[in-house]
Amino acid sequence: MKQDEVKRVMLAGGLFLVGLVMAVISWIILPDSVVMQFKGLQTGVPAFPKWLAVAIAFVFSSAFSFMSIKYEEGVKYTLIGYGLHVVYWICNL
Repeated sequence: MKQDEVKRVMLAGGLFLVGLVMAVISWIILPDSVVMQFKGLQTGVPAFPKWLAVAIAFVFSSAFSFMSIKYEEGVKYTLIGYGLHVVYWICNL
C-alpha cells in the first residue's frame, strides 16, 4: 500500500470509530421515542423508535467514512451522521 492510501484508511477508521462512539452514547442517553424537533417548534410530527434514530445516524456516518477512502468528500458527508446524533441529543435531553 502507498503511504497516501494508509493515511486514508487510518482516517476512515478514525471517522468510523467516532461514529460508533456517538451511536453508543445515543443509545444510552436517548429516550425510547426520539423526536426531531426543538422544543417550542413542535408541529405534531410523531416520534420514532430509538433504534431507528441511532441506525440512521450511524449508517450515514459509517457509510461516508468508508467512502472517504476513495473520495475526499466522504469526510465532509460523514459530518451529516455526526450532526444527526447531536440534533437528537439537543432535541431529546
